[in-house]
Amino acid sequence: MTAPACYLEQVLMTTPGDGELLLAGLPRGPEAVASVAQGLVVHEFLTEIYGFVLSPERRATVHVRPVSGLLARITAEDRRPLTAAREPARRLAGNCRHFTVLAVTMLRAPDDAASAGQIRPRLLQLVLSPRNRTGPVRRWQLRTWRVGVIRRFAHPGRGFTQGLIAEDGWMWESTGLYGASALCRYPLGAGQVEQRAPLPTEMFAEGICRAGEVIWQLTWKDRVALAWDARTMELAERVPYNREGWGLCAADGYLVTSDGSSELVRRDPQTLSPLSVIHVRCDGRRVQGLNDLAWSAGTIWANVAGTSYLAGIDPEGGEVTDVVNARPARERHLGHPQAIMNGIAALPGEREFLLTGKGWRSIRHVRLRSARDPAARERMLAGWSR
Repeated sequence: MTAPACYLEQVLMTTPGDGELLLAGLPRGPEAVASVAQGLVVHEFLTEIYGFVLSPERRATVHVRPVSGLLARITAEDRRPLTAAREPARRLAGNCRHFTVLAVTMLRAPDDAASAGQIRPRLLQLVLSPRNRTGPVRRWQLRTWRVGVIRRFAHPGRGFTQGLIAEDGWMWESTGLYGASALCRYPLGAGQVEQRAPLPTEMFAEGICRAGEVIWQLTWKDRVALAWDARTMELAERVPYNREGWGLCAADGYLVTSDGSSELVRRDPQTLSPLSVIHVRCDGRRVQGLNDLAWSAGTIWANVAGTSYLAGIDPEGGEVTDVVNARPARERHLGHPQAIMNGIAALPGEREFLLTGKGWRSIRHVRLRSARDPAARERMLAGWSR
């Protein structure tokens, strides 16, 4: 296929004009250039994936065509080098044309002429993967699973479970309710709680995770988080917290929290300060009711409140990649609407977890098994809305 002249030579569309200096020092090669271009442009039809809608003024940038105008718009909004990926809401609103014009302009050096000629067939498909701060959001074929129960363990105290951690045969559990909230520790399978640290009666405990020698514990509406010494179970610190507290897990160098909505927040593991927001979607639809969280094999796993389903979430783009039917692990508690499934802890075994619920009699050790489930997506999306 012969490349159009604008891909091989500087013509009006790909002449940077006053933006010439912005191109100095950019990486070379189609893949590297694609990464830069994706951090500058958001496709006009994909903004809702990131949780925002284009204003009429922003949508007007779609009609800007020459690269000189595109570069002027980009730098008017953000003066950083082009290699600095912009927040999705601050990127240039465009489409495949904008991406391609930017990319071939970056590949305009004589020694990259051949690469410029290949830019469209090699890279155009990438523009439809909107990029977040660290890379392209991957497009997933949704996987569906069904849990198989391997073993049941006692749930000591039958607590109102809000958070669960499994570590070397020991359990940490956060139990809720005003006047009854606590942080508990016990061997897996024990009939009684071995250590219990109560919270003040005015606090309602929520999710927990371990970060080094600290156990972080959220509270529901108290706008405070608690830092416990993992060895002594003594309260070390209270820190301000800027949302409702629901679920919490330790990920790859950061923490992730939920608040019952479709948003997750990356947080600093030392301070719980917010770093960025993950907007969770399944085929473009918001996934509400995200509750307790766990981290396993590079995926965030969430109880979806009001359902017996789990969501596996890509931490980079927020897309739901896996839906798990956990109904085989549920308990029936007639007349107790609050006795929902909540509490998920990852185990070392591949696709293995511990699951329990509020006031449940037991903790289930489960393994995910691939299963065709056409209704899984809709049932997961039926989670509680705040």
